[in-house]
Amino acid sequence: ESNEVWLSLQVATYDRLRHTLLEIHPKSKLEDEVREFSSFSTRVGEFLETFSDLLAGPSDPESQQYVQPVVEQCEAIREEYGMHATLTKQLHDFSTRMESLRESYTNLRRAVLSRLTFLTSAVPALTASMRRKEEYVARLKDLKKWVEVKSQGETWKDINSRIQSIKSLIEREQQTLQDAKRERDASGAQ
Repeated sequence: ESNEVWLSLQVATYDRLRHTLLEIHPKSKLEDEVREFSSFSTRVGEFLETFSDLLAGPSDPESQQYVQPVVEQCEAIREEYGMHATLTKQLHDFSTRMESLRESYTNLRRAVLSRLTFLTSAVPALTASMRRKEEYVARLKDLKKWVEVKSQGETWKDINSRIQSIKSLIEREQQTLQDAKRERDASGAQ
């Protein structure tokens, strides 16, 4: 039983964490944005590479003077772009995992919280139970016989006669007190 309580507490804690990750997260629309722009990082990388190759084409000094700063900026963006691509991929992977978890969590929770039933043979337990019941009935019979024997002995008769004499003494005293009260009431009324 304590294991069930502990397991329920763990599931409740996980439910809170899941609520934060799976319920609040989709409300922020981040998951939709990640899914929509998952190919953006690949397209931008390809665009920057094509654009750098295009700008590297002119060989005259005058064109190089104007194109060189743009090519350098493009290369700087491509170097920093690796971190963006990694982040976008990780967000997409996270979104995919959360979607998978969302679909299977209900079944997992039901399986974890279901009570386990062990099927065993009931014959040994039933036999032991019947033996204990028979032993109890036998002890009860022994006890009844003992009480009957003790109640028939001289000691019981002595105690019983004393109780009867005390009872009659109390009844006489009570009758005397009632008679005295009636006499007082009768003399006070006159």
